[in-house]
Amino acid sequence: MVAKLSKPEAQKATVDLFALAEKQFKINTEKAHLYVKKARRIAMKHKLRLPAQLKRKLCKHCYHFLQPGANARIRIHASKIVITCWDCKHITRIPIK
Repeated sequence: MVAKLSKPEAQKATVDLFALAEKQFKINTEKAHLYVKKARRIAMKHKLRLPAQLKRKLCKHCYHFLQPGANARIRIHASKIVITCWDCKHITRIPIK
């Protein structure tokens, strides 16, 4: 069981786990996906919002780490950013202001 962290510590832990996932993705993709799932769990437990940069590196359907060109495609179409996860085929559309 993980000890309760303060909000700033939990925020730092989620950012660090995403950084670890990015480094680990080339070596072991399953471990990278696990780091992202842990970061998400910490954020939910402490009622934190993930920064927009990190949200876009996470598939909201299968919770996998998204690396453009390796397991994700990012395109701009009709004033939207379209992110496609190749693992689960989920499509995320983010409006451009």
